Amino acid sequence: PVVIRRNRLDLKQDYVYAKEVGDLSEVKDPEEVFYYLDEEQDEFYDNIISKYFAENGIFTGAIYQPFSYEKIIDEGKLDEFGNRQYNQQKNLFDFMRRILVKRFESSFGSFEKSIERFLQVHKLVKNFIDKTGKFILDRSFIDRIKDFEIEEIEANLEKYATGDLKRKTPKNNEVYDVNTFQRKKEFLDDIDSDIKLFEAIQKRLKELKLVENDPKQEEIIRKIKQLLANEPNRKIILFSEYVDTIHHLEKRFKTEFKNEVLVCDGKVSKDLARHLNSDFNAQYNRGLKTNHFKILLTSDKLSEGFNL
Repeated sequence: PVVIRRNRLDLKQDYVYAKEVGDLSEVKDPEEVFYYLDEEQDEFYDNIISKYFAENGIFTGAIYQPFSYEKIIDEGKLDEFGNRQYNQQKNLFDFMRRILVKRFESSFGSFEKSIERFLQVHKLVKNFIDKTGKFILDRSFIDRIKDFEIEEIEANLEKYATGDLKRKTPKNNEVYDVNTFQRKKEFLDDIDSDIKLFEAIQKRLKELKLVENDPKQEEIIRKIKQLLANEPNRKIILFSEYVDTIHHLEKRFKTEFKNEVLVCDGKVSKDLARHLNSDFNAQYNRGLKTNHFKILLTSDKLSEGFNL
């Protein structure tokens, strides 16, 4: 079987299908909403994007690419296995670097959580190396990383970073003897450098109070209030790719909008399903118009089956 996907504009212009899709909703073009940073916040933002986690930035990602430190790499002389290891680990580092940027652009709250987790993992790795002289990298984790949700990735980092060498090492784990690395000092120095970077970012986030007084969050709240003032019966769905961003927004939204906020963080309980169907979707409930829940905060994990 072959499935050909078309968007609604393609279908409405098709001479065969146009008759079948006459009742499709008219969707307006998206509108940009800007939020503003003060001078210090703006400098911090630029540093994250252009200095700390940019390509060839300060973040070294040493723990994700030990193969590059084990020996001095000449890409042109690598065999098939070496080339595969080198590129897998290089891609893993790039993937993790981009995750941090995406989390930062999602919300300052989710970024703070990621920095906290990355810092913890790096400290665990450094402590493990100091005690054993060894480092473990899980090859199956690298192979499957793009299939994980972001929270699963961060949870698995700790697992592979602190493997117990007293037990039999799983076949998918690559055990590195750091003492044999040709670039041992650089490897350890780069791990220390990344730890210091994460600690500096944590400190700066607190100094700037970007999580407590999130300007992006405040602008979204202002926009939603404006929409509801013009259309009191309107329903609003706010999507985020990350559960941590939903949790970051939840407290402030419930303070501003009280019991009009419904939260879905990917776990659709029976109670939540009931509220989605009867109190958010429904225009009328037992003959009475209901406006109890006007705002839905949800991650992209929201289960299918709800006609939102």
